[in-house]
Amino acid sequence: MRGHRASARLRRFAGLLCFGSLTWLGITARLVSAEEPAPENAPATPWNQDWTWEGAPDCEDPHAEYDPDCWACEGSPPVPVPRFSWTSAVEQCPELKVLPVTNRSCVCLKYEPGATASMTAYRPGYQMTKPGKRKWMTDPPECGEEREEEFGFAEIGWSWSVEGVTARPESGGGEIAEFEYDIPEEPFTLVVNFTATGKPDEEQCDESSDTGAGAVVDGQVYRAVEFQSAWCDGPRYEPCGGDSHGETFVGDPPSCNLSCVRVCSAPCEEKWQLQGRFDAEIVVNVYTSLLITRPGCTTGPPFECVARDPAFIALTEQHEMVHCEDMRAVLDEFNLRIAQMGLHDSEEACRSAGAALIREFVVEWRRVRRESKDHQTPGFRGLPRLDADDCGNEYVEGAY
Repeated sequence: MRGHRASARLRRFAGLLCFGSLTWLGITARLVSAEEPAPENAPATPWNQDWTWEGAPDCEDPHAEYDPDCWACEGSPPVPVPRFSWTSAVEQCPELKVLPVTNRSCVCLKYEPGATASMTAYRPGYQMTKPGKRKWMTDPPECGEEREEEFGFAEIGWSWSVEGVTARPESGGGEIAEFEYDIPEEPFTLVVNFTATGKPDEEQCDESSDTGAGAVVDGQVYRAVEFQSAWCDGPRYEPCGGDSHGETFVGDPPSCNLSCVRVCSAPCEEKWQLQGRFDAEIVVNVYTSLLITRPGCTTGPPFECVARDPAFIALTEQHEMVHCEDMRAVLDEFNLRIAQMGLHDSEEACRSAGAALIREFVVEWRRVRRESKDHQTPGFRGLPRLDADDCGNEYVEGAY
């Protein structure tokens, strides 16, 4: 039993023997030092060296008065020998309380299917709200005054659990919680609860435990800007384009519909996101006939539209779609940059980033527009170069 070990421990450290002449209340006695062994018949004491053995007789004085039920003088020379013993009982077990955190933190997270975040939380403080108490008594009771000593916990163990989100792991042991959690689709509150379990110094007492929050996080959620690829409206097959095989119409200037939206509000975290897209009208026309301007080319009158060979129509479509893809690539590049752009700490920073992106876009748009018109972009390399005579006879004249 724990109480037995406590008594043994006290016996090891306690002991008083009247070898000297230290006087308490007119009684001659001497405190046994830690280096001197306690007598074999010394009772277990609650106060170790601080106990004064009050009431011990002065065995050198043959007329000394003392309670024979409590003391005797034995040996040669005679020394005081106690005839009583100490008993003890636990009157109160210790209790503890976790001191939960009072401050909350905030996060602003981007939600995407399967997106996760990680977190580390540390256990809060605790206090012993009630100390353990053991009362010591002499047997017989009249041989000494009752005494009391306090005790606490031999050790404190910690465990934790997560609520408010789907966490992996969702619980564990120790003073530090480390876990990963799924980012919810909607705003959330994440709480990491810590439980302290105290094992008392006395085995007669049950463990004391309490739970409190070690971390409280208010989470706000935003979604990524949806990226949509640009496209070409076409090709459209027109009946006759004069002496043109086909053409690609590109609306200029393109539209830059960008705006700054607050996605996480104060006082948690004020964050701004650039949203919108770059767009332009791109129309591809492929003509199925050519206008004959030279008399005598056909049996009919001049300025008649003559059907084109399907093979040349296909080459024209391939050619015009390169023009379309050149401009579409610029739109896709900058719309993707919007989608991948992070959050900004202020609306001013967001607007500044948007203005800078528009300036870059305009420069790139004009460069590609010019090079595509001159057939200098990579998509034209090796592509057949079409031509036709005044009678509408088409042929391939080399390559770009």
